[in-house]
Amino acid sequence: MIYAVKNKSEQTRASSTSGGIFTAASDYILDNNGVVYGVKFDEDFNVLHDKAFSKKERDKFRGSKYVQSYLGDIFSEIVDQLQGDQKVLFSGTPCQVAGLLSFLTKKKINSENLLTVDIVCHGVPSPMIWQNHISKLLHKYSSFFDYNFRDKRVGWRGANVSIGIKNKGYQINSPVLLSFVRLYFRSFITRPCCHKCQYTSINRHSDITIGDFWGIEKSMPEFDDNKGVSLVLVNSEKGNSFFQNISPCLIIKESNKTDCLQPQLQYPTKPSIRRSDFWRDYNKYGYDYICRKYAGCSFIGYLKYNLKKVKILKHVYHLLMGLKKK
Repeated sequence: MIYAVKNKSEQTRASSTSGGIFTAASDYILDNNGVVYGVKFDEDFNVLHDKAFSKKERDKFRGSKYVQSYLGDIFSEIVDQLQGDQKVLFSGTPCQVAGLLSFLTKKKINSENLLTVDIVCHGVPSPMIWQNHISKLLHKYSSFFDYNFRDKRVGWRGANVSIGIKNKGYQINSPVLLSFVRLYFRSFITRPCCHKCQYTSINRHSDITIGDFWGIEKSMPEFDDNKGVSLVLVNSEKGNSFFQNISPCLIIKESNKTDCLQPQLQYPTKPSIRRSDFWRDYNKYGYDYICRKYAGCSFIGYLKYNLKKVKILKHVYHLLMGLKKK
């Protein structure tokens, strides 16, 4: 079963990467005294899995993080909670979900109280490159405190990257901010095993699959408002029963395989034909060099960025002057 979904709460949807389905699912688990596992930034912007017993803790899991997460002893913790008859929601990449299910099977753990939620995954990039990126940002903006891969203030579509800077508000989509996601989506820094991923299929191991419903503007234009729509694949009877339980807080439209089919539901992400050149240059010249050469962080890149800001300001000025004349 395949659905396009929006959370009925506009505030929740605005705080989510797409349509707010993860918040709805995790709210239900937490309201029933369960525990939610998801991915967050720590204080140093490392990306790791953690558990949440409250909605405030869970809110750190919201939003995309295009980095490989550190799992630590999470699987063992889930075993303890399942043995204590606690409801558990685990969210992660398809391979992480498959790993958890395999671990529970080997331990002969009853997973009746476990709900698994995976994402439509593009592949995970190098944590080393991510640390280089954060170090560069800290050097440039020593007081930045927030990082968002998908800032919706300029719309839902695309990777609009922003950071919060103390006493200066938010900066969005400068070349240095976009450098990491450009390297990622251009397939320079994806882990080699992701290019051979066995989980890029419509047939999933999880109970529920979530992601952005790309193409909704063509298949359901009346449902698209550029504020985010979630794609939901219900993959099991347990997943279907759970989805029915959370449906009262959702706006739901039924879809189909043809309309929802994205590249990562068909085949693995292909590596860049320049991948070998990229890593040779990185090992020889370092992160700043590959940002300039492969991610547009050159003088020309910054010039284009600043010219674009000037054009936007001119457009706003002329718009305001036109309204004033009226």
